[in-house]
Amino acid sequence: MALDDCRLNNLRYIDRWFTWERGRFLSTNIRERLDRGVATLNWVNLCLRYQLEHLNHSFSDHCPILLDTMGKQRDFSCHKEKSFRFKAKWCSEDSFKEEIRRNWNDISGSVSNKLGRLGQQLQRWNRYRAREYKKNHVNFEERINCLYIQDSTDEILAEITYIQLGLNLKAEQEEIFWEQRAHVNWLKYGDKNTSYFHKVVIQRQLRDQIKELKGRMVKELPQMKRCSRLLRISLVSCFRLRIWVQMNVFLD
Repeated sequence: MALDDCRLNNLRYIDRWFTWERGRFLSTNIRERLDRGVATLNWVNLCLRYQLEHLNHSFSDHCPILLDTMGKQRDFSCHKEKSFRFKAKWCSEDSFKEEIRRNWNDISGSVSNKLGRLGQQLQRWNRYRAREYKKNHVNFEERINCLYIQDSTDEILAEITYIQLGLNLKAEQEEIFWEQRAHVNWLKYGDKNTSYFHKVVIQRQLRDQIKELKGRMVKELPQMKRCSRLLRISLVSCFRLRIWVQMNVFLD
């Protein structure tokens, strides 16, 4: 009813038909299309090249849905050389420590020279790992898409679970990367009088607000006077209880 009132229509999609899956064995496996993209006709006419994808999921029941308004037609020709930056997600790579140890032992000269050369080697290693990551990710995606169009069996569902485990590991590495990027943004802009700083402060203030107090007689946040009284009673009770416990320990 709400979709009709708002004149929203289902958007066409690519890849698998379902967006929700539960059950790792054939006897318990259920697939449904619970999530979908909708838009008005005016929006569709505005974004004629849109593309809606049902992406592969890892251990969530729901598949991510990606709406690309440009239809993947972008210009990626603009690239520039970036200075060396350490990436926290490297620490999750099994070969990272060995890469540092091998290059450090092979490089001669002063410490500053060795650090500079090591940074260059790590950049090359990172580009190689990025290509390998992309290649493996594509292979995972192609393999899991191939498995999903086959008739389900316990063996196929087991292989899907194994591939989802690999995709989940890659997702954790990406999460580490974006957490580090958020921290860098705070160090870069946090001390400046910028809109970024104010947005972060406002978010923290909202998160730190006391919205409810739990007491014997209080179910909701009371008025300021009652709130102060409740806090004072709670603190006095905790202090008296601690004194009573210490006295008992001393007397024993």
